[in-house]
Amino acid sequence: MSAQAAIDLDLLAIDPRPCGNCGLLLDRLLVVDHGDGFEHLCPDIEPDDLTLLELERRHELRIEEEAAVRLARWEMADPRDRWRHTGEPPPPDHVRNGPINPTPPPMCEEHPYRPDAATVDVFRHLVMAGDIERLTAWLAGRPKDAPLLLALIESPSS
Repeated sequence: MSAQAAIDLDLLAIDPRPCGNCGLLLDRLLVVDHGDGFEHLCPDIEPDDLTLLELERRHELRIEEEAAVRLARWEMADPRDRWRHTGEPPPPDHVRNGPINPTPPPMCEEHPYRPDAATVDVFRHLVMAGDIERLTAWLAGRPKDAPLLLALIESPSS
């Protein structure tokens, strides 16, 4: 064996690059030659047998995997990006570059707005107390609730 070949073998033996799949250093991978070149296989090694560099690389790989899963979930939830994971054709540019919800959802007719029960209770307490100034000031701070609360006074079921 020539001196150059010995140097090349030594460089392969101490290759410090980590594997992109498992984080092990390349010199710790199983090497198989099927005639088409070397194939590196990731062995199943216990974490106690890993070097600090390999452990750090595995940690980085797990963080990258978690980020990829999170990104895929976000894209699946967004109709503009869902096509990247489902195999559907991409939506037109005006959809992909537009807002998530182009039109606001319609107001629900079944459940119209009404004040909270606590707000109604405070209103009834102020009405029973008969303090008109305090009631007026309190209603002025609740413009959305005021018409509905005043309608309670006029309704026979109140």
